[in-house]
Amino acid sequence: MNNKKLLVLLCSITFKILSDEPKFFKAGHFYSEPRLAEKWLTTIDLEFEFGKTTVGYNNCGMKTNILNIYGDENIKQLANGVPETFLKKSPNPFLNTLFLEETGINFGKIQFNGKFKVSEMVLDYYQNFSKGFFSQIYLPYFFKLNIYDINFDDLSSPANSKPDANYQDWKNFVNNLEKNIANYGLSIGPICRKGPGDLLLFFGWTFNHEDTEYIDFIDATFKAGVLFPTGTKKDLTKVFDITTGYNGFWGVPISFKASFGLYEWLTFGGHAAAIFFKDRIETVKFKTAFEQNGFIKLASGPANIHQGTNWNLGLFIKADHFMNGISVILGYRYDQKNRWVITPCDLETYNFDVVNSDSMLQRWNMHTINFLAEYDFESERCHHLPKIQVFIDIPVSGKLIFKTAMAGFTLGIDYEW
Repeated sequence: MNNKKLLVLLCSITFKILSDEPKFFKAGHFYSEPRLAEKWLTTIDLEFEFGKTTVGYNNCGMKTNILNIYGDENIKQLANGVPETFLKKSPNPFLNTLFLEETGINFGKIQFNGKFKVSEMVLDYYQNFSKGFFSQIYLPYFFKLNIYDINFDDLSSPANSKPDANYQDWKNFVNNLEKNIANYGLSIGPICRKGPGDLLLFFGWTFNHEDTEYIDFIDATFKAGVLFPTGTKKDLTKVFDITTGYNGFWGVPISFKASFGLYEWLTFGGHAAAIFFKDRIETVKFKTAFEQNGFIKLASGPANIHQGTNWNLGLFIKADHFMNGISVILGYRYDQKNRWVITPCDLETYNFDVVNSDSMLQRWNMHTINFLAEYDFESERCHHLPKIQVFIDIPVSGKLIFKTAMAGFTLGIDYEW
């Protein structure tokens, strides 16, 4: 390869984001079409996207604030069932016995509110070999995962504090909630994360068939690989913390895509994909009473963690180069993460059923509409030029997710060696 071709290839590398990894806090990106099977074809894409929201969907699929998707925070019950080693951390014993007081149903409950921002960059590199085989490297980097402007609404009142609780004592406690929760080694302050996500390495096989009678072509791609836990891990001292990856878990991702063409410009296709995770033992926060609910948990300990499988399905229709190198895609994507199962190592202290009743461990799902517009600079006279793509991904419904629409742009290149 001469120096001029090398310069064209390198100068075409720009920033891209590709959402092969489903996340509850942002819309999934269009999953891409089947891979071309040209021998020694190299594809380099870089994408950048961003989004922000205050809205999420709760377990009933109803809109609410992002910090209320798991329901009201039951502060009154926080100490219920918690071992003494955790309770004695606080010099203020008010919370430690509050769950024993007889009160109205909403006493001691609060609703958290907050805002969310995310910006991300992804490098996506494909290398074809012979006979349709290829490899792929996918590496995301999060510039910002930010939860901020956190506040709460107190659902307690003098009326629902009766007959046992002292309402003024409660107000003194909740008005200094951040300081009082900090006594237990926890922070309910804002979150600002950045760093790499999880690295994915794939090997696959792709098939392009054009010797057809009634349709233009049939394409299909299958790939499988390894998810390396290069992302950040959850900080247990930060109540609202979000990780850039899957919290240190190794995974096995697989996917299948297929499409067919009509009228020399119209393409229909779909995909199915999953990520399976390896169990691991680590320290986590435990729910210690059925009455507890929300982000805050005082107890923690080692446990075997079974992270639920990620699934996603999608369909798309594409108008391919229908006008001077312009293509548009309209897609639909469904993402689901199965429930987590946590088995505490100390089952005498922590009840299995109580721990796994935590609403934060339950299955979530997301329905997303994808829209993309692409301009391809390549022509019959001039090859190896970049493609420019703009897109928007909009969650339209779901459960236990943030409703974060993502917008961004892509620059990429295909190069045949």
